[in-house]
Amino acid sequence: MLESPTTAPPAAGARAGLVTGVVVGVASAALGLGVAELVAGFLGRTATPVIAVGEAFIDRGPGWRKDLAVAWLGTADEAVLIAGVLVVFAVLSAGIGVLTTRRRGAGVLAAGGLGFVAIVATWTRPDTTVTDLWPAVVGVIVSLIALDLLAGRAATAYSQTTSQEVDRRRFLRASGIVVAMAAASYAAGRWLGLRRSSVEESRESVAQSDDSVAPPTGADLGVNSAEPWQTPNGVFYRIDTALSVPLVRAEDWRLRVHGLVEREVTLDYDQLLELGLIESWVTLTCVSNEVGGYLAGNASWSGVRVADVLAMAGLQPDADAVKSTSADGWTAGT
Repeated sequence: MLESPTTAPPAAGARAGLVTGVVVGVASAALGLGVAELVAGFLGRTATPVIAVGEAFIDRGPGWRKDLAVAWLGTADEAVLIAGVLVVFAVLSAGIGVLTTRRRGAGVLAAGGLGFVAIVATWTRPDTTVTDLWPAVVGVIVSLIALDLLAGRAATAYSQTTSQEVDRRRFLRASGIVVAMAAASYAAGRWLGLRRSSVEESRESVAQSDDSVAPPTGADLGVNSAEPWQTPNGVFYRIDTALSVPLVRAEDWRLRVHGLVEREVTLDYDQLLELGLIESWVTLTCVSNEVGGYLAGNASWSGVRVADVLAMAGLQPDADAVKSTSADGWTAGT
């Protein structure tokens, strides 16, 4: 009677080791990202490792690459970028997992290096505070712990013998638990992110009602399939310059006027409104809009005249342009 071999064929053992390493690396990395999302949601922050790395990739890339992405992908460029970051991260994590199952110290060190890149990318964001670093730091620590634990289970479960079915089932169960924890953490983080309602409520409380705004007489021609004179707010095109927009409440917002002025001026939202609002019908179109495209809209805009704000600061003779800077560092010249 022939007995079953007690050792796996070399090729099968190599394949099993490779798959095991991939599972170790991807599962631990997924848990780190999920926990980072959870911490970000709990703290009410938008800075997560994926967003930070994606924005660093955009900011440090040549201008032609951004233009090419917009030309090819349109408004889907941000989603494609995030997907690309996740794919690259998964591939690197898989490689790190394989390395860890073979040389645990080197693998953990490589994982720490990848996490350090995410932390640095978060820190280099223009609007970053120390609090914004916590999601990346906690996510990296949790990922390293999971990587080491899964690698240890893998070393016991997938040795050269085939008689350790119990240990293998334990490894698979541990990997499944890690993946489930990653999914739960991510979902909880996204749910907590929806609780950033204080910002949305603040914005809604200061939004000007358009009930009293009426299109000019005869502006709507009544032609079937023609665009209306007024573009509803819900469908007005929006192009974000960042993967995550700043979360700023009206109560915390400040306008600082400085540079080539006689005196620096800082206004809060209420002080700005005291200068008086004007309303004007304005048509906006994106520079990337094609003829007949949807990246255009017409609406009644209300706001304070820039000239009135500049008059408070007193312009110096050499001043010839206004540079507006947002909370996350994006600038526009006028």
